Amino acid sequence: PMIASEELINVKRVFEKEKVGLLWNLKEPRDYADAIQKLLSDDALYFEFKQNLKFCSDRYTWDHLTTDFKTKYVQLTN
Repeated sequence: PMIASEELINVKRVFEKEKVGLLWNLKEPRDYADAIQKLLSDDALYFEFKQNLKFCSDRYTWDHLTTDFKTKYVQLTN
């Protein structure tokens, strides 16, 4: 489970779709501490994020995300 700034558009999109972490207004050091505390103090939320990460993590690996790029590159170089 992760925390991330709610201002990061692409991260926000993934977090909302996959339910893998807590989006937070991260402006000050205290905000980070509050987000971490929330994540670690809510067992149900932590468990939900952890389970969701197990099911979707393979979609966000470098190998998976670059498959289309590699295919196009091979096509262009042959």
